[in-house]
Amino acid sequence: MLRGDGTIMEDLYRWWKQSTTRFDSASFTKTGMGRQLVIAIAGPCGLEQFDSQESSRVQIESHSIEGGCCALHPLGKSIFPEEYTKERIAHARQTLGNYDFAHFMLNQSVLPEECIFKPEWLRYFRFKQSRPDLGLEDIRNILLLEHEVYEGKAIDDLASGALTLRMIVDLAHAKKRKRCDHVILIAGYDSESDRIYILEVWAEATGYSELVEMIYKLGKKWGMRDFWLETVGAQNILKFTG
Repeated sequence: MLRGDGTIMEDLYRWWKQSTTRFDSASFTKTGMGRQLVIAIAGPCGLEQFDSQESSRVQIESHSIEGGCCALHPLGKSIFPEEYTKERIAHARQTLGNYDFAHFMLNQSVLPEECIFKPEWLRYFRFKQSRPDLGLEDIRNILLLEHEVYEGKAIDDLASGALTLRMIVDLAHAKKRKRCDHVILIAGYDSESDRIYILEVWAEATGYSELVEMIYKLGKKWGMRDFWLETVGAQNILKFTG
């Protein structure tokens, strides 16, 4: 909808104008069908963008789960305190992440280019041998991470063995219509600098047998005996026991 020619939103808006209500029959008039209450989540393609076209008839009211949205809900006062305590709101922010939390809890429209993570934040490195004059099997020839110079600042080479490694697996199950690839990510964490390194990424549309084979292959390559997997729904098929 964001990158198209606008026809999807035009059709949605046309359907909305044609829809009528059955809950406010007392306000029906000879020329109109009465008032309509539309409950929706704000978004970059929401109906609120048509406010300028319908300014005389449309009243948009937005609320935030944390308050601060109107006189009835000052900042710090939940709009639904019986259900959403401060602790539960904090947990929702942590589990949803800032991007989805802004959409679903704060009713804020967030465009993709305003996402909390931006590609330009990435810094790059390359692998190199500490002793290229020695064979790869020689324990004195360790794998180093050589950083690219950024804004005139150079970071010392880092031994890959100093990183805490994690293998993260994300399945492309049937509900993920927009992505058909399974993904395996090898990430390394440097506790001294709090940097996270993307060491290797594998992404292919394969069967589950090939996926499991690649998990073992990458585990052997990086000396790892476990992997991390979100065990929700169809992803439970890789939740091994015993």
